Amino acid sequence: MGVSGSRCVRAVPDYGRAVVWNAMLPALWKATRDRLESAVAAAVRLTVAGLRRLVRVSFVKVAEMQRRGLVHLHVVIRVDGRDSSGDVVAAPGWAYGDLSADCLRVVVASVAVDAPDPAAVALLDSSGALPAAASPDGWAVRWGGQMDIRRIRLGSETDAVKVGNYLAKYLTKSVTDSGALDAPVRSPRQLARLGLRGHARRLVETCWRLGSDRAFTEALDCAADRPAGRTAGLIRWSHSYGFGGEWPTSWPAEPPGPATGSDVVWFSRVMRRSGGGLVSGSSLGA
Repeated sequence: MGVSGSRCVRAVPDYGRAVVWNAMLPALWKATRDRLESAVAAAVRLTVAGLRRLVRVSFVKVAEMQRRGLVHLHVVIRVDGRDSSGDVVAAPGWAYGDLSADCLRVVVASVAVDAPDPAAVALLDSSGALPAAASPDGWAVRWGGQMDIRRIRLGSETDAVKVGNYLAKYLTKSVTDSGALDAPVRSPRQLARLGLRGHARRLVETCWRLGSDRAFTEALDCAADRPAGRTAGLIRWSHSYGFGGEWPTSWPAEPPGPATGSDVVWFSRVMRRSGGGLVSGSSLGA
């Protein structure tokens, strides 16, 4: 399945919101993944533990950095069955159809993670890069309107290759066509020498402004459920506009079996090996 969208980010540039969205995206995706498993279990009247004994939910996702500086996810989710020994087999009949896709639509419409509002935590400046008024309850980071969830039908090895090519396409596009930098920005002086213009420069500058505020970075790390580092995450990842997640990711994190190579290659091999199973494709972004 593919998923896309964030309601907390507007089309008009709001640089503080944009970098917070990128920074919180890994936490939002984790919450979505966990809620999806719970929703599928509830739909078939099982506990999550009971669901895991009967099926294995796996995914591979690719993060695409768009030209506007917001990350968009392309995700393929697969449901396979498990036998009594835990080995992967064809999915049970109730796992076919649109069960997972319908559950994902419900989850995406409701899931959110809390994030600190820079105006309530950080020192503001007069450049217009940060919001002027604080939200009393902080920010809720949600998926937005750019969402496309489809069922993928696998009938041949060619279909599996197409899915792998789809993910590879957006990984390549993100690397070569987004305008993002390919190496960390070590200092504001280095940023000035890079000659970035307009939108990209303001995004990196906002990462440095917010990342230099200790109170805000501590609040953001706490919201993202990650330990604070010696270098603030927004500064460390300012070249990717605050996004510190992995560009291609598979789950389970350590793919079972003898497959080697990238996550995308591994997932393509899994799809070619397995006959049954529901596979869904989603695109999610801000």
